[in-house]
Amino acid sequence: MYGTPKGYIRNISEEETEIEERPLILGDFSRLIKDISLINEKCKILTGGCELTIGDYPFISVKKILEGHIEIIDELEEAVKLFKKNNNLLIDKIKEGKRREEREKRIDEAEKKIKQETKPERRKTRPL
Repeated sequence: MYGTPKGYIRNISEEETEIEERPLILGDFSRLIKDISLINEKCKILTGGCELTIGDYPFISVKKILEGHIEIIDELEEAVKLFKKNNNLLIDKIKEGKRREEREKRIDEAEKKIKQETKPERRKTRPL
């Protein structure tokens, strides 16, 4: 009876939130490095798990190792999502620069192709 009916509530996910456009600061790069090191630590755990010995009960050990790997993979997925969320502004700037470079490269190639097509053909001289 009170409040907004459920049909009128818009559920906004994290992907739909808009990031304010602002200049990059040193803290953005610091956060980027911290997030990369966090993901790196989780990857070390995942790769280091392959060096474990199986022991006397191989099936139990393999099961535990696989369960641990699955758990770490889930944690990595969450860490990557957090990385993208925290560093969205920086990632967008990098992608924008890459797109700009690719666009400039295509324009330069098109201009070069047009120049080659518009060059006059050289006349062949015939012997007298």
